[in-house]
Amino acid sequence: MRFFQAVILSLFCFPHFVTAQNQMFQRLTAPVTVDGKELKYPFAGGLNNGQFSDADLNHDGIQDLVVFDRGGDVVLTFLNEGTPGQISYTYAPEYACNFPKLTDYALMRDYNKDGAADIFCASLQDGSQEMQVFRGYFENNVLKFTPFQFYYPGCTSCNPLYIWYPASQPGFWNNLSLAKSDIPSVDDVDGDGDLDIVSFAAGNTTHLWFMRNESVELGHGLDSLMFRLVDDCWGRFLKTA
Repeated sequence: MRFFQAVILSLFCFPHFVTAQNQMFQRLTAPVTVDGKELKYPFAGGLNNGQFSDADLNHDGIQDLVVFDRGGDVVLTFLNEGTPGQISYTYAPEYACNFPKLTDYALMRDYNKDGAADIFCASLQDGSQEMQVFRGYFENNVLKFTPFQFYYPGCTSCNPLYIWYPASQPGFWNNLSLAKSDIPSVDDVDGDGDLDIVSFAAGNTTHLWFMRNESVELGHGLDSLMFRLVDDCWGRFLKTA
């Protein structure tokens, strides 16, 4: 089923990359029944480790559904039909063609509150434990993404694609490494209007780190992401086996 799903997605995405026209192959379907119940989207592929996020995929002001399946690193996209008081999604795999390659975890968040969902995800670099961010934007009413570039003044060794935070010694920076076995929390933890990170650090799965986003406090607004480690045992609890 995973192989079949990958083939179907490639049929939708391939024309998007080889031509400037928004050409898509016609979707074909056939009725599939399991235990007497007809499946609504039988060829969307099964879910093993689904991670669910809201995102406006077609710029209509309505939050749609994005599912990242860690089992196979697959992105599934569904348009919200906007029926009041009802959950009604339509499978729309063509929107998944605009997503970058993702692995381990992917969270849709709007860090700059411009209406276009951004992606906080695991780095694709082999052996890496870093977090990467993709900024979302709309082009022809379709959600697309570009890598976010962090700014680290005076740090020539800091990779601008990943998160670094100030060390205790002024002028030095530490690399933020997160445990890929878990899904971090990217939310406004301290209520100041910007997004913070709470997660287990790489090599540490007993207590949580709180990385505070200080963009607002430092006067940079919501267009920046500037993190600082303020608590390496957030919540004052330990996770044991």
